[in-house]
Amino acid sequence: MSEQRGQPLVLREARRLDSLTKRQRVLTVIQEMEAAREPITFAAVARTAHVSTWLVYAEGVREHIEAAIERQAFQPAAD
Repeated sequence: MSEQRGQPLVLREARRLDSLTKRQRVLTVIQEMEAAREPITFAAVARTAHVSTWLVYAEGVREHIEAAIERQAFQPAAD
């Protein structure tokens, strides 16, 4: 019976690690898109990072994308 009580903890930890991995992947994709001067949108980041659009709008992720979009708005046009 004690095994069953530990199972939810293992699952919770797995979900937490998966979430951290996906969030880190989003941040990496934002940096890569900025470096490549690709247009950054919520949908493009989600598609490139292979995550749900829900995640890119989640608190803690959305702010990074909004900041990247704002930085791009002030960049000079590409040659």
